[in-house]
Amino acid sequence: MKHKLASIRHLLFKHGTHPKLVTQIHAHAIALGHCKNQQLTSQLLNAYAKLHKPIEAQKVFSQIPNPDIISYTCLISLYLFIDRPNRAFSVFAELSAGHRPDGFSVVGALSGCSRAKNLTGGRIVHGMVFRFELGSEPIVGNALVDMYGRNGRMGLAQAVFDGMVVKDVASWTSLLNGFVKCDNIDSARRVFDEMPQRNVISWTAMIVGYRGKKTPLRALELFREMRAEGKEHPTSITIVAVLASCADIGALDFGRLIHD
Repeated sequence: MKHKLASIRHLLFKHGTHPKLVTQIHAHAIALGHCKNQQLTSQLLNAYAKLHKPIEAQKVFSQIPNPDIISYTCLISLYLFIDRPNRAFSVFAELSAGHRPDGFSVVGALSGCSRAKNLTGGRIVHGMVFRFELGSEPIVGNALVDMYGRNGRMGLAQAVFDGMVVKDVASWTSLLNGFVKCDNIDSARRVFDEMPQRNVISWTAMIVGYRGKKTPLRALELFREMRAEGKEHPTSITIVAVLASCADIGALDFGRLIHD
């Protein structure tokens, strides 16, 4: 029996990216009565999550006798991927009822609160971050800044940012994006100018912000600066914002040059 279980797990590991084979392996495991095995069910859950099959993943999850934090986080990530942020937060609530959250699960929950504009939920998670001393992890701080920014609470986003011991380019960009989304272009530019390091996302956020504030010339000036530095290559989002700015001021030749 143990040999058959090991064989099933090996097949799942080998063919976990093939939907039909995963379904067949799952059916075989059910026929042999192995679906109560913690390791196998966790492996099946992970396979269905990677295949973006929420119904199957949820069924497998419900069969796990004692889901661990990895299984919960796997399900949270799946619901975020298929754009069901409220369901992702509900899974996190189930997790936190029986487990101590870790940084990865907290980031997933905060991402759900960001997308669903769930400020109340975000504050609950922030309380857990404080209680379980998870705030020293940059990814957690970044997720908090993003959550407060998307909910229009830039005072709280700034406070979290200021309290972060370690800040990376994603930390600065999260704060910058928050100010852009809240239509505070001056504060966004202040953050942009203070950034010790910028990436294409930072540049693009600022360019999009200027275009959104009907200041296309400043957007184009910033794009020229970005190209002059030569460190970052524009993304499709950058190009769309720049072309729109060109159209706004009638700079069609410049727009054609960029398009080409």
